[in-house]
Amino acid sequence: MSINVLAFNCFKKDTNGATGLLLNTFIEGMREAGAEVEVVCTENLIIEKCNACTEDPAFVSEGNCRIVDDMKEIYPLLKKSDIWIFATPNQPYAINKNLIRLLDRLEPLFDPCITFTNGTSSAHKNCNGKVVLLSASDEWDITAFDNLIEHFDSTSLLFGREFVGSVLRSHAWAMNTQVLNNRETENIINSVKIAGKELIQLGKFNPLTLEKVNQELVSQQSILNQLNNIAAS
Repeated sequence: MSINVLAFNCFKKDTNGATGLLLNTFIEGMREAGAEVEVVCTENLIIEKCNACTEDPAFVSEGNCRIVDDMKEIYPLLKKSDIWIFATPNQPYAINKNLIRLLDRLEPLFDPCITFTNGTSSAHKNCNGKVVLLSASDEWDITAFDNLIEHFDSTSLLFGREFVGSVLRSHAWAMNTQVLNNRETENIINSVKIAGKELIQLGKFNPLTLEKVNQELVSQQSILNQLNNIAAS
């Protein structure tokens, strides 16, 4: 039985850059491993802002969202998919607007698998499905993704899914300065494809594979030196 994957492209097609490369390569790896993958571009969808209906104490769930827009077509795809993939650029100080609206509108799928022990919460082992984040950033350090990762970690828990992990590429601009058949760039692309295969075949990522995806292309000191030279000129 094949694994169904729903991948959300949460960036503009004409400016996808490194995030688009991550997503396309990752999908290639998943398909080679036998997964059925459907891609949805949020830029092409009409997704209205969440009305926060559940914050009303008198709210009674009707099993669906009261807003009539393109999310009506997305809910069935979300429900049948074993894995949700979210691909988005990592923007400084803010999360992609398309992505935020999409996540907020997951409310009708709310099905937590949480237990409370000694005042702390934890997810049941039988969480239904998995969630993966793919993202690229121009920031040098991988810690630039911390807020985004935290957001998906909590979202996955709320919707009863396992947050498998993140395929991340920091200082992604450095890839654009190199020829695509360059050995370092080839290694990154190959590692992204391997990560896609691992997700389908193993249900998880090898930490070493993710490290290779985000291998250092330029040193932080070299960037500082360039900035200092520009400032001094």
